[in-house]
Amino acid sequence: MSSASVSGSGASGKRPVVITLAVVGVLALVYGIINLVVKNLPKAITLYSSAHSKNATHPLHAIVAIVVAVALFAGAWWMNKKSASA
Repeated sequence: MSSASVSGSGASGKRPVVITLAVVGVLALVYGIINLVVKNLPKAITLYSSAHSKNATHPLHAIVAIVVAVALFAGAWWMNKKSASA
C-alpha cells in the first residue's frame, strides 16, 4: 500500500474545511461592510424587512456579520494551525 492512497488523511483532509470557513468568512465580511455603507438595499440582499426605516443602514446587522466573519476566520486559522502541527 503506497502513501498516495492515504492522501485524504492529516492536513490535506482538513483543507476543504479551512477553505470553506475562509470563503464564508469573506462573504460575511462583505455582507457586513455593505450593510454599513449602502442605504436602501433590496430586501433580498438584506435578509430582513426594511419597512421600519427606509433610508437607514443597519449597524447591528453589520456588526453581527463582522463578528461572525472574525469567528470564521479564527476557526479557519485554528484548523489550519492544528493540521499543520499534526
